Amino acid sequence: MAGSNVQYAGSTPFKTKRVYYNGSTALSRSQPLTYVEDASTLATLEAAETANPGSQNFGLARGVQVEIPATASIPFFAGILKDGDEGKANGEWVDVLVPVVGDPVTVRVEGTTDIAVGDDLAMVDAQPYFTHQAFSAESTILRALEAFTTNAEGLILAHRL
Repeated sequence: MAGSNVQYAGSTPFKTKRVYYNGSTALSRSQPLTYVEDASTLATLEAAETANPGSQNFGLARGVQVEIPATASIPFFAGILKDGDEGKANGEWVDVLVPVVGDPVTVRVEGTTDIAVGDDLAMVDAQPYFTHQAFSAESTILRALEAFTTNAEGLILAHRL
């Protein structure tokens, strides 16, 4: 299986972005991350910053701080965790791949529901993977280029819609 940086002769390199992950769950290879956009999370960060200036750096929350997808943050896709940053947690800078339409990329999927070539893949609340679901303009961002039929997490090739 190829790594997250799938490249072909003459192709343009993926855009990568450095983001800040402050979650307590260790990150998994090729998992999706979203920007923190949940109002309660932002309010908590702002209150902590107000009470102790400089302790949380509230400015990190918008456009830089990421989390494992949550219901409120699913519309704010940040990218796919780049190889080499798996295992990080509790306030670390990580790199994400930011694929554009048509870019092939290796992603983490969950195989409770079989995935066939051409299936739409979506982010789900509180999960470090994509799964096959009915199309949703908000959460469906990839299409499977490989099938996956095991009952565990794994990696497949998909492309950005």
